[in-house]
Amino acid sequence: MRIIRMSVDQNRRPSGSGTVARFSVEISQHITLKELRLRINERGAWRISAPNVAGANVADISPELAREITAIAIAAFNEQTEQEPHDCRNVA
Repeated sequence: MRIIRMSVDQNRRPSGSGTVARFSVEISQHITLKELRLRINERGAWRISAPNVAGANVADISPELAREITAIAIAAFNEQTEQEPHDCRNVA
């Protein structure tokens, strides 16, 4: 599994919460999820969310897979933004 594209949101809220980046992740050679959102809440917990169409998520991701994707997305975000590393253990 790997992040194949990430776009950092340059218009983040001053509080730092909300969507911080959108990204695509290659789950396997046969499956790529695109336009996932990497989000952080006011308490500093990270999560990902799938895009939605007409108010419905286009993908349901198990909690286990969501934690794995979130951890690699945080690592890619840290690398791309060259910020102090965010703690991957604080995943919602």
